[in-house]
Amino acid sequence: MDTDTLPATRCPLPAVGSRSSGWLIGFVGMAVLAAACAKPKPAVTPPDAPIVSAAHCAEMRKLLTDYPNTMVEREPERLRAKMPTVAPARRDTSFTVSFTVNTVGKPVASTVVVSKHVGPRFTTALKSSIGSWTYRPALHKGCPVPRKVSHTIDVSKTRTP
Repeated sequence: MDTDTLPATRCPLPAVGSRSSGWLIGFVGMAVLAAACAKPKPAVTPPDAPIVSAAHCAEMRKLLTDYPNTMVEREPERLRAKMPTVAPARRDTSFTVSFTVNTVGKPVASTVVVSKHVGPRFTTALKSSIGSWTYRPALHKGCPVPRKVSHTIDVSKTRTP
């Protein structure tokens, strides 16, 4: 019986010190080294916007209705606005227009308030043109919420025919 190996029935591996055992140890060592040096898979990153439920957003809208001065993450941002083509009664004045921007970024027509009298035709035209303005809605804790906005308009700087 060979002293370098044990019978196959007892141990399937070659004995330590034999030529084939060196190849086996080298192969296993390389596999362990490769596994240790391999880059780990990157962790899955969550999306930027939190996933919120409809009930959560309804609660946020109610909160801001009850407490309108609550700070929000993002105020409404005007994306598109077109002034009316009707000339105001006075060209040397400025006025403030305020209204509520809803959760989809559209002004609510029933909430439009003009601070100063600039003529009935211009006021009517302004109110109808505000309905076509577009906003990015306000956000509070990941939910779009209605928010009141105000804009000061200098009539002398607006272009009307």
